[in-house]
Amino acid sequence: MLGRATIMLVLSQAVLMLSGYAINVGLARILGPEDYGQFGVVMSFLLVVEVFVITGIPIALQKYVAEHSDTSRLLVRRTLPWHSFYSALVFALFFLSAPLLALLYKDIALKSLLQIAAIDIIFYGLYKYFMSLHNGLHLFGRQAIMTVAYGLAKPLAIFTLVLSGYGVAGAVVGNMLGSVGGLALGLLLLRLPRLVGHAEDIPFFKFAFTNVFYYVGLQLLMSIDIWFVKYHLAGEAIGQYVSAGSIAKIPYMLSLAVSSALLPAIARATREGKEKRVQDIVWISMRYWLIALLAMIVVISTTAPELIVLFFGDKYQAGGDVLALLFAAVALLTQAAVMNTVLISRDRLGPCLLVIGAMIVVQIVANAVLVPAFGGLGAAAATLLVAVLANLLSGYLLLRETGVAVPLAAVVRSVSAAALIFALATYLPFLKDAVLVRCLALFSLFVALLFALRELSMTDLKRLTTIMD
Repeated sequence: MLGRATIMLVLSQAVLMLSGYAINVGLARILGPEDYGQFGVVMSFLLVVEVFVITGIPIALQKYVAEHSDTSRLLVRRTLPWHSFYSALVFALFFLSAPLLALLYKDIALKSLLQIAAIDIIFYGLYKYFMSLHNGLHLFGRQAIMTVAYGLAKPLAIFTLVLSGYGVAGAVVGNMLGSVGGLALGLLLLRLPRLVGHAEDIPFFKFAFTNVFYYVGLQLLMSIDIWFVKYHLAGEAIGQYVSAGSIAKIPYMLSLAVSSALLPAIARATREGKEKRVQDIVWISMRYWLIALLAMIVVISTTAPELIVLFFGDKYQAGGDVLALLFAAVALLTQAAVMNTVLISRDRLGPCLLVIGAMIVVQIVANAVLVPAFGGLGAAAATLLVAVLANLLSGYLLLRETGVAVPLAAVVRSVSAAALIFALATYLPFLKDAVLVRCLALFSLFVALLFALRELSMTDLKRLTTIMD
């Protein structure tokens, strides 16, 4: 079931990802680098704050509803009022902090934009609550439908308002309306199972609120670089960095679907004492996710300047070099995040918190040193440093907890294939005028080389499905 669920969730996440890129590309061209950069900065603040409401109780629902599906009605009765109150509190605090952020960045326009954006905290928090409920009940089809509805509603609302002349403010309001659409469909699709027995005494809220700090920290790692760029740079340079960041987030968006399927499956297998199943899921997930990441790094990093111009236009060309480095950094960071998902599903949140906390300190120090000296490239380099360190630490924790290491042989063969394709693309710049065809060709060459090195075979997909069913 997990194999099919993962495919459904990845496909729905792909729709959401395409929606996000349609929004970013469209706004970049309509608003121009400066206003688009302003939108990106507003969203970076909003995303960090929203993590406070979408990763506490919602993530706990994924875990505990999966383990106690017969008492899910009681869990909803207990948690929904608290989630609503907590979301309202976070909204109020962010709304009131907007003037301080505008003062810090010496940008008065930030105040109203951040306060408008704050409204989304309420609706997006509820949308994620009901999506997580569907996930915990293993209703992955309905979860995928919710994701697709949200992904379609958001660009429709944003472009309607922006093209009507409301500019950046219209884009921020449209973002909130997308959450309203996803929430409405989630309520219509919800079907809770009949209550059987009594709820056990489970540490729901302890898990929920300690979880918040981990996911806020992870989102901070994705946002601190943008804030340093905003503080030290100005004008079009911010928009150019935001455009590179929007493409670099592709692995992160896809990793959300992988993590969404892994967490309830490993939590249930752990509760049932099926350690061999846990090890099988972890080993195969790590192997295939690593291959997918390397494929994306090779394709995107070797075509970065052309991709920036293709999607965002000539005004954003300066972001190409940043994209090549930042994409690899974010991809590696998501590898650490997926490993941490395994640990969290086995109630090992404490060590993950320590890793994230240490990486935040490194990110701040590295950006403070590198951004003033090297601009956007310095911010990307800081993120890459954090990603490498996070992989080393999270990989060690994963090995200690499950006895499963990131497969060394797969790493060697996959990295070797990626390095060869990277060198080929660098020194033989073929298909420069047909960027998408070039991307497809590089991806095909990478996969073919993996088959030649016997890292992939025709039985891989069958084996993956068999083990995860």
